[in-house]
Amino acid sequence: MKSIFTLLLLALASNAYSQEETPTQSENTEVPPPPPEPAVPQQEDQILDYADEIAEYPGGQPAMREFLQKNINYPPSAVAKKLTGKCYLKFVVNKSGQISNVSVIRGVPNCPECDKEAVRVVKMMPKWQPARNEGKPVNCYFTLPIAFQL
Repeated sequence: MKSIFTLLLLALASNAYSQEETPTQSENTEVPPPPPEPAVPQQEDQILDYADEIAEYPGGQPAMREFLQKNINYPPSAVAKKLTGKCYLKFVVNKSGQISNVSVIRGVPNCPECDKEAVRVVKMMPKWQPARNEGKPVNCYFTLPIAFQL
């Protein structure tokens, strides 16, 4: 009985030892992690849809509101027809703060004259403070609603 027990113990011990994994050559070599994705370099003329800091009219919103009120001439045809509404403009404020590519996204209903007037006034705005990404000035789109109310 003692010899059977010893043989059984030896068989179990050798079986356990044989199941122990030994590293193979392919498992022993470490696979390096993939390299990090390179940052996408910003092109000089790229226009961003958003930035860390948005572009700002000199003097902020109150100064821009004053500029618009002072310079917008309500079209006489719109006054005669009592047309009111909002004109939504989209434009680019470039790195130096200049405005370009002014376009109407949605105009005042039935009043293309109002839309033209809004575009005219935005084109004559002074230089803005440009948008910034990581502290650097960037070209960025800006959307501006202009209300026409009697």
